[in-house]
Amino acid sequence: MRHNPVLLRPMSIVIPDPKTSVIRNLVIALTLFATLLATLPARALEPIPVPIDVEALDITNSVDLHREAGTRLQVSTAPGADGIVRRIEVPSRDGTNTNWAVFALANTSDEQIDRLIVAPNYKLVGSDLFWPDLGSSRILAITPSQGIAPERQKSLEADVFLVTLDPGSIVTFVAEMTTPNLPEIRIWEPDVYEETVNAYTLYRGIILGISGLLALFLTILFVVKGTVMFPATAALAWSVLAYLCIDFGFWGMVFNLEGGGSQLARACAEVMLAASLIIFLYAYLNLNRWNIHYSHLALTTLILILGLLGVAVWDPSIAAGIARLALAIIGLLGFVTIAVLAFQHYDRAILLIPTWCLLMAWLVGAAMTVTGYLSNDIVQPALGGGLVLIVLLIGFTVMQHAFAGGAIAQGLISDVERKALALTGAGDIIWDWDIDIVQPALGGGLVLIVLLIGFTVMQHAFAGGAIAQGLISDVERKALALTGAGDIIWDWDIDRDRIYTGNEVEDLLNLKRGTLEGPARDWLDILHPQDRDRFRATLDAVIDQRRGKVTQTFRLRSEDGHFRWFRLRARPIIGSDGEVIRCVGTLLDVTEERTAEERLLHDAVHDNLTGLPNRELFVDRLRTSVIRSRAEETSKPTLLVLNLDRFKQVNDSIGLSAGDSILLTVARRLGRLIGQQDTLGRLSGDQYGLVLLSEQEPDRIVALADSLRKAVRAPITFGDREIFLTCSVGIAFFEGGKQAVEDMVTNAEIALNHAKRLGGDRQEVFRPILRPLDKNIVDLEADLREAIKKETLGVYFQPIIRLEDQAVAGFEVLARWNHAKRGKISPSEFIPVAEQSGLINELGIYMLDKGAQQLAFWQREFPMQQPLFASVNLSSRQLLKQDLINDVKAVLSRTSLAPGTLKLELTESLVMSNPEYSAKVLERLRGLGAGLSLDDFGTGHSSLSYLQRFPFDTIKIDQSFVKPNGSSARPVLLRTIVAMGHDLGMSVVAEGAESENDALELYQLGCEYAQGFYFGEAVTAAEATKILRKMPAEAETA
Repeated sequence: MRHNPVLLRPMSIVIPDPKTSVIRNLVIALTLFATLLATLPARALEPIPVPIDVEALDITNSVDLHREAGTRLQVSTAPGADGIVRRIEVPSRDGTNTNWAVFALANTSDEQIDRLIVAPNYKLVGSDLFWPDLGSSRILAITPSQGIAPERQKSLEADVFLVTLDPGSIVTFVAEMTTPNLPEIRIWEPDVYEETVNAYTLYRGIILGISGLLALFLTILFVVKGTVMFPATAALAWSVLAYLCIDFGFWGMVFNLEGGGSQLARACAEVMLAASLIIFLYAYLNLNRWNIHYSHLALTTLILILGLLGVAVWDPSIAAGIARLALAIIGLLGFVTIAVLAFQHYDRAILLIPTWCLLMAWLVGAAMTVTGYLSNDIVQPALGGGLVLIVLLIGFTVMQHAFAGGAIAQGLISDVERKALALTGAGDIIWDWDIDIVQPALGGGLVLIVLLIGFTVMQHAFAGGAIAQGLISDVERKALALTGAGDIIWDWDIDRDRIYTGNEVEDLLNLKRGTLEGPARDWLDILHPQDRDRFRATLDAVIDQRRGKVTQTFRLRSEDGHFRWFRLRARPIIGSDGEVIRCVGTLLDVTEERTAEERLLHDAVHDNLTGLPNRELFVDRLRTSVIRSRAEETSKPTLLVLNLDRFKQVNDSIGLSAGDSILLTVARRLGRLIGQQDTLGRLSGDQYGLVLLSEQEPDRIVALADSLRKAVRAPITFGDREIFLTCSVGIAFFEGGKQAVEDMVTNAEIALNHAKRLGGDRQEVFRPILRPLDKNIVDLEADLREAIKKETLGVYFQPIIRLEDQAVAGFEVLARWNHAKRGKISPSEFIPVAEQSGLINELGIYMLDKGAQQLAFWQREFPMQQPLFASVNLSSRQLLKQDLINDVKAVLSRTSLAPGTLKLELTESLVMSNPEYSAKVLERLRGLGAGLSLDDFGTGHSSLSYLQRFPFDTIKIDQSFVKPNGSSARPVLLRTIVAMGHDLGMSVVAEGAESENDALELYQLGCEYAQGFYFGEAVTAAEATKILRKMPAEAETA
């Protein structure tokens, strides 16, 4: 190629024009802006949710296409479950593809799901009129951002990939495309896609069968009849058949057409369709008899259209586009020609009007489809069926006209016919209604109507199926219900003694197919030995009684030796002779249900932490041992009760999680020292019990108790520290006679308490002389009950100060007991007595009622913008008490307190002992108008994970975080707790403020309230009232 010489001239120096300078600057600015945009980070994809109950999902418009992006693509993934956006790079498989598609799928369910990614090779919808997309393999490979790459499935019509999405996962997929366009991509449920393909395959088979028979029939007519319109019609029928074979993928399966081969075949089919249509129009209307120019025009058009076959070899898309346009022009010109000839009373044109109107409607529908205005899934197969229908109509029209003409056209006429022709030649006029053509025309029209109805029904039926329309019988409905319920068929043919069951049971048990199909006695081999007799007896009873219903649960052995539970529900079927001929029902795998039941039963009588028997099961086994000892008079049980010394201090210092680990370690150590017939149980938090049967001699029993203490005394390593524990042991022997089990337990606990009073780390055997030592507790319990009843138990109030203005914001209600004989008794002494005796419920209601009454008085006497509040502690027994909600409701209704001012304080360990139940109770209490405060916050092991689960409005920071300890981490932890409480919308109260520096530090950290000795100790109600009365005066002085 020669270069333009002007480009070789030297550049001239010219003075820049102002307008040119402005344009140049604008171009530079736009270039810089485009460069800046290119350097910006790519936006993250939006994941497409894939619901588990959606059968098909069209994601065509949600896919990001990267055309001409190079052989390597770098793209940002969709944010994962952790919210992080990542960058991945995917290279081209063959090193030539530069087109990519990127999308992200999100499994929003809690189950793993399998889905098919389907990209059809050819879609008539939206394929375009000019330069149409004739189909090709769209996706070469798909690369996921995580997990296993999607597996390509075998398919001749689409690119199909099987992908597995894990529960809650978000996966970005990069598809390497072989073409720049992606007409459609969908996510299918595998079974639904298979059913849809099968339905359309059946429909296509019917259409191809009808089209093939029609083409063959018209070809036979051409051979028999010989008129020119028959070969033209047959050619049109064969062209339609060829087009449908290509459109339905039949030729692709036969000749394995892929890529360019399928495009060439499709383009040639469309060219032949246009050519055969113009041949039929010319031959049927006999256009050469009207004007010679019609022949010239038809021949020229035919040559040009057939020339498109050569163009198709070079570029199938251009040939197909011209063929489609030619088909539309031929249809329009044919309609005009038929109309003109019909106005001239040309009978052939008149007969062709209905068919050509249908063809015009088909052309309009096809045009709307290829341009994308019609996009329903059923449009493409419907157009194929419509094309066959048009050929059917043309065939009927041709046959009516040809056979109505008779033999005159062939020269085979009789004398009568010759006379008639002579009359015509003489110019005389005859009026004759040829009724012979009307009757067959009506008959043909009726057949045509039935065919139209049949096509409509078939399209609708195969597109949706009968089940989707509810057209199912009772038998089908029962079968569907059985499938939906997940039950398995169980059928016992008694006459043949053969049991049939679904393959699902054998799959569950990993048995060979047919193992369970045989005589009933064969089932005995795989039944659990404990279930065999019951199974055999049940079947025998059904045969003997000839009535009733079988409902039985049994275990079947799997291949690996494990057993699975099944529930059989069946009924006998009585024959005509009154005997049972069959027993039919269903099997259901209930292994998970039975496992859950057994787990619940186990948890009801076992400790959740150690797995040891709890107090109820332990006492029951002790009672069983006592009963057996009385009956057999052989071995006598001995009861040992062990309690860890000072375990509460250890638990408070290292946390609940470490305390649980220590309790589990102690349980394992004790379990290694006892015999198989002995029973070790956990009676309470740090107390264990042992029913000893393996040793009978007192000396050996005491020696075993000493061994147990030594096992506990061994150091326990936790992290980087060693923890040393000791335990006290109380021993009670069974004295025989009518000694009750409860007395035996009481004796062992009395001996245990005596060992603790002597300093702990020792064992004591119960002796009757030890009983008076325990009498003090009984007397203390009686005095406490009397004090609550007579309301002589002191109710004290410790101020809670608002740090912002140093004013009293509320009080914590505390119990103080000034005994008439023993003087002041510490709460640490009488609270455990109340807990053990059950008086804690009465004590809690007493403190709640007194505190609420006093708070109501203060709110009336001292109205404030922020009403005073009072905090009352709740115990574990109160929280688990069923009447707690009613008690709180009654107190609130009597006192009419401001909502949320009566705060119920609960420790974290108390709430976490039964979190599910606690959450429900706390929600009810909050709904009644009570405030909720979490006490000793920060000392437990799960405060952060469960803080949002419970409806607390206040948290109280434990004093261990407030007291200075020289650690640099203390203020950081304190600031973090305060900030977290505020972020969660909670008020923060700090305990243990004992100096001005403590108060100042808490205020600077943002803590709202504080209490401690610096602000005042617990005082009586009268003294607290005096404090409140001084508040306004102090404020004015300030």
